[in-house]
Amino acid sequence: MTEHAHRFQPEEWKFACAADTLSYCTQKVLDPAYFIEEVYRDHDGDWQIFHNRGEADSPPKLFCLGCVCDFDPSVMQLHDLAPGWFA
Repeated sequence: MTEHAHRFQPEEWKFACAADTLSYCTQKVLDPAYFIEEVYRDHDGDWQIFHNRGEADSPPKLFCLGCVCDFDPSVMQLHDLAPGWFA
């Protein structure tokens, strides 16, 4: 992934991983016509983010976790979501 900036301040980033950590997302997570409905933290620590109209047959896209938080700052509240849990 190429280096890029985010809108939040570095001190706002509370996740244990870096802001440029890749997350597995459904196709429309960053589409303003949709909203993020579920966030999963796999047992291995990977993040999975799903929008409100699941696309079970579509392959996931990889988005930077920081970009997802830029799009929907409420995801920042999940910084301490334990591995194996979802919200």
